[in-house]
Amino acid sequence: MPMSNIMIKKSKGFTLLEVMIAMVISAIGLLGLAGLQVQSLSFNNTAYIRSQATYFAYDILEKMRMNKTAANAGSYDLATTDVPLSASCYGTSSTCSESDFASADKYEWYSLVTSTLPGGASSVSRATGSGQTIVTVLVQWNNLNTTGTSQIQVRGEL
Repeated sequence: MPMSNIMIKKSKGFTLLEVMIAMVISAIGLLGLAGLQVQSLSFNNTAYIRSQATYFAYDILEKMRMNKTAANAGSYDLATTDVPLSASCYGTSSTCSESDFASADKYEWYSLVTSTLPGGASSVSRATGSGQTIVTVLVQWNNLNTTGTSQIQVRGEL
């Protein structure tokens, strides 16, 4: 009987040690999962911003196709350093020319790009040759995951 009492006393702390090791391993696993969740949210945000930039690039291209006369005349051209003047033709009873509609489109588009994308900038340029006009739309933004800027460039024919 005295032998069994000694063995019981020695094994009492062993179960506690097993539980503590299991808790440490579980804590490390949970920290790893939390890190994956943070990384996933970051990549999701980057993908969202990229899809917004792509949408904006195709949006102005479609507006130019709807107003080809003004687009061919250069009314939609925009450098990344330019800030278009505020113009409004929508919801008014006044008569607006094609150039006025182009100015309104360009201002609203520029406002969306700069207010939606972090550090957003944009440019629109055209090249004419062989009887066709090719438009290049560039949308840039500050990448939050890395240093530097990211960009989307879309080319289309008017």
